[in-house]
Amino acid sequence: MNSINFGSLKLVFQHHNNKSVTVFVDCVGSYSLDYIAFRLLVELVMKELGLEDWKKVTVSSFEFNNDFEGIRLDGVQAVTLKAFDSSFRRVYQKHFGIRDEVKVVGKFRVEDVLNLLHGGIEAYNSSRLLFELIEEIRLEREAVKFQNRFVVDVVYSMKKCVEAMEARTKIITTIVKTNMQTQT
Repeated sequence: MNSINFGSLKLVFQHHNNKSVTVFVDCVGSYSLDYIAFRLLVELVMKELGLEDWKKVTVSSFEFNNDFEGIRLDGVQAVTLKAFDSSFRRVYQKHFGIRDEVKVVGKFRVEDVLNLLHGGIEAYNSSRLLFELIEEIRLEREAVKFQNRFVVDVVYSMKKCVEAMEARTKIITTIVKTNMQTQT
């Protein structure tokens, strides 16, 4: 594991055998990542990993934590809300107060995380919806190409069958004509 410190920001890189890398970002103290800081972080990570185009990078999970000091939950230790896409939001007691944690798991583009930081949840949801629609259109296009190839093959086979039936009809007609001529 490699680690880099930038004041209150700590990056830890964990390389895996499947050519993926886990990057842990820890913001300590009152420092947090906003849109611009995250963009700079992405550039730093790309430089560290030797990547050229951040649009080809996918994020498998990310987590946002907000800590609130001096506030306590009354009557419960934690509240967790889980969404259909395996993301969840949890609010729970810490020794200093409460933590609001949002964790999202799946396949995301860096742009999705940037949209979440820059434009909030509406821009993030719109971006995810657009990404899913593009993926669905790509799958539909592949299915249509397969179906078109199948139709072309069926039409070609039918054409060969019609040609064979026409040839057989000519032979039978010729035989019938020949038989009729020999009988007369």
